Amino acid sequence: MKFALLVFLAGFLAKRIKEKNINNLHETLVPMGVILAVIAVVVIGLQKDLGTGLAIFGIVITMLYVAGLNKKFFLLAFGGIVVAALLFVFTSAHRLERVSTFFGSGGDKDTTGYHINQALIAVGSGGLTGKGLGRSVQAFGYLPEAANDSIFAIVAEKFGFVGTIIILLVFATLFLRLLRVMDTAGNEYQRLLVAGVFGWVFTHTVVNIGAMVGIFPLTGVTLPFLSFGGTSLLFIMMALGLAFHISRYTTHQRSNSEGEGGKPYEDRRGRRGIGRPRYAGSSRYQ
Repeated sequence: MKFALLVFLAGFLAKRIKEKNINNLHETLVPMGVILAVIAVVVIGLQKDLGTGLAIFGIVITMLYVAGLNKKFFLLAFGGIVVAALLFVFTSAHRLERVSTFFGSGGDKDTTGYHINQALIAVGSGGLTGKGLGRSVQAFGYLPEAANDSIFAIVAEKFGFVGTIIILLVFATLFLRLLRVMDTAGNEYQRLLVAGVFGWVFTHTVVNIGAMVGIFPLTGVTLPFLSFGGTSLLFIMMALGLAFHISRYTTHQRSNSEGEGGKPYEDRRGRRGIGRPRYAGSSRYQ
């Protein structure tokens, strides 16, 4: 559903931008609101999966922002999503319990607060360099979902502060690369596609890691590339493959800096052309 929504919204918003109707309430926000409402009811209401709902909302908000939606409408859309999320939280006993545990400083360590407290023990016990491979304690029966939603805590226990920083740097590099691809995309459709992929992976990463270190309430969101789960890995790889395929078709502007003799200096970006897409797969300058 996330992948299908990503492709659909990119085409939908790109068409609205081309028609100069991106800030038209009835042409843009109302249809999107109806689609999101149906998805929310199916995913969050019927399947009881708020984590996936958050990832979907992350995709939508990122794409709306990149599409240049009017600030007033953007705040309206963001506010509507927040209200919907709160509604789903307060109408579900287990979600309300998780939020109450979060604001109640961890809750009962043997019942409602067991998961988050065991996660924090795993993160804290890793120290600077971790306990090492095969020496995890929390992975063997103490920390729930150790291979899935709680994988970051296990990584912190095994590899310590140094290992988690390396993981965070790898994700930061990925996000910067996606932003670079988005900035040089050849048209609005491609730019919005990459923006949606960024929102998807970024939301999963931030929500998962934030939950494991006690910044956010616990929710069922996988950590890209590390959590166990073939379907999650497959579709995130498909989304990233789509984004990096787009990076082969880029648009750059000529540099304004000057070279020797006051002549305009043509750097690598300038050689690619001014404001036109170019296939970059076989470039001799790469």
